[in-house]
Amino acid sequence: SINLFHSATVDSTGSPTVRCASEPAADVPTDLLPLGLVEAPVALPGQLKHDLYIPNHYEAGYAYPLIVWLTAADAPRDTLKTTMRRISDRNCLAVAVRPDSAKRLEDHLVETVRAVRRKYHVHSERIYLAGIGDQATRALKIGLARPEWFGGIIALDPVLPDQYRWLSRFEALQGKRVFLAADSHNPAQIEATRQIQRLLWSSGMSVSAYFNETQGSVDHGLLREINRWMI
Repeated sequence: SINLFHSATVDSTGSPTVRCASEPAADVPTDLLPLGLVEAPVALPGQLKHDLYIPNHYEAGYAYPLIVWLTAADAPRDTLKTTMRRISDRNCLAVAVRPDSAKRLEDHLVETVRAVRRKYHVHSERIYLAGIGDQATRALKIGLARPEWFGGIIALDPVLPDQYRWLSRFEALQGKRVFLAADSHNPAQIEATRQIQRLLWSSGMSVSAYFNETQGSVDHGLLREINRWMI
């Protein structure tokens, strides 16, 4: 299954608490929860250091948004830094999550975000799951299945496969935020994006759509728009 992780709220005492979906409880390892409880800072795993973006002039007293990029195992490691600098060199943290044959994607995401939060100051309600192409579709699946885990979803050039219950958490999706993007030179991709936008609107979600002017690439206008949408 592609169900996942995250979300903390603050109770009346000011302490972070976690809200977990009631189903399927068996899919979420209890030893990985609660994500909302941030332990004392620790050193990051060596592998994660290469897939982490820290903004210029990082300030520990500020709670940063975090973009969690789903990416292919063979994606160049400098891609995250290049992309994030074009989005913003100050406004947010980011981490790339690559497939791990020894772990389920859900577990891997949980561990990754918890590791980042132990080391850096992350805003618990502004964690965004993101992807491009196939990874965008996966981000939508995870984000819609576990809307309480994320502040929003960023899906660039996603595709909606048939025979999938996208709105199975219909009642929990209202007001959630999604950013969609597609190549403005690709009519099929435009229509697919419009279809996804209409579907998500039907559940009461807040959905923004952007269409790239630069054919076949993630252009600067799109990256600036992601920053504006996120902030």
